[in-house]
Amino acid sequence: MAVMFGLGCVCVLVGAGVALAVSGVLLRAAVAAANRLIGAPKPQDPFGQWDDWDTDEPAPIPRAAPARAVPEPGFLTGALVTFVLGATAAVGYLCLVFVAAELLRVNVDEPAGVVLIFLAGLPFTGFGLSFLLTVTLPTTFKRAALVAFLYHLIAIPVTCVVGAIMLAFAFLIG
Repeated sequence: MAVMFGLGCVCVLVGAGVALAVSGVLLRAAVAAANRLIGAPKPQDPFGQWDDWDTDEPAPIPRAAPARAVPEPGFLTGALVTFVLGATAAVGYLCLVFVAAELLRVNVDEPAGVVLIFLAGLPFTGFGLSFLLTVTLPTTFKRAALVAFLYHLIAIPVTCVVGAIMLAFAFLIG
């Protein structure tokens, strides 16, 4: 019995690690897509503030890599952001389930109730991800909101496909 419990704990930890890795990759993909949509930030014109005494100074060295509007998070930063987002989203969805079941009398056991709660929580998770990206990356809230929108646009279909595969696998097993 203890061996099965230990194997179950190991499987949960491995699954959580894989989920963090995948969500970090999806976040980087959303940041890359946002950078393609936004484009590179426009540098300030050095000739707009030209004085006679500036002629002796060397010109700024151009960067090898183009500047990005939203800096791409590293692997651990992406995993940390998605972990914190997942924890806060779980608490938020628990609160939404409580409010829907107790105050609004929505049947949360039916698929329509689950979809309603999921759709009601999407703006909160989007705002939460935008806030986390603004705090962890040097970017504006508007750009972080675009990244959050693209993250959800990428992550929701991926989650649906993985869920469908798991459901089909569960039906095959028994």
